[in-house]
Amino acid sequence: MGHDSFHEQNKKLEQLQQELKEGNIEHFYITEPMQHQSQQLVLAGSFDFSYYHNVEITFHEVEFILCPATIFIVERFRLAMEEEIVQLNSVMHGFERNGTVFCLENEFEEQRFYIVAKQMTYQFGMVYYYDRPNLEPGERIATFVTKSENVHE
Repeated sequence: MGHDSFHEQNKKLEQLQQELKEGNIEHFYITEPMQHQSQQLVLAGSFDFSYYHNVEITFHEVEFILCPATIFIVERFRLAMEEEIVQLNSVMHGFERNGTVFCLENEFEEQRFYIVAKQMTYQFGMVYYYDRPNLEPGERIATFVTKSENVHE
């Protein structure tokens, strides 16, 4: 599988940014532990995590992660600037050069988190945090929800 060029990644990030803004989505968390073999990291995003998340951002062939293990706010996804990459060397010890450095920025709190990966893809679609019938195409129930055989409300 070919990897996207810097330019393509940038275009994809701008597109993602636009769609997140429209959906008012700025809360994210890491959905599941890294899959060791595929080195994939999935971020779930939502306006409100009470009932669902509606975007999943997947980082492929992840080399390094510098972000919280709890829910955190990202106002802007972008590629890291050269001076940031240079500064990251003191914590990443060279890993920052093994892929594209994605910056997850919360300008209001002046927080910046980083993920070094070969590629980023994303997918919008409702992932519900409760069992519900009649799912539309593109909708699913989160894996951690226990399916009940018969729901009596």
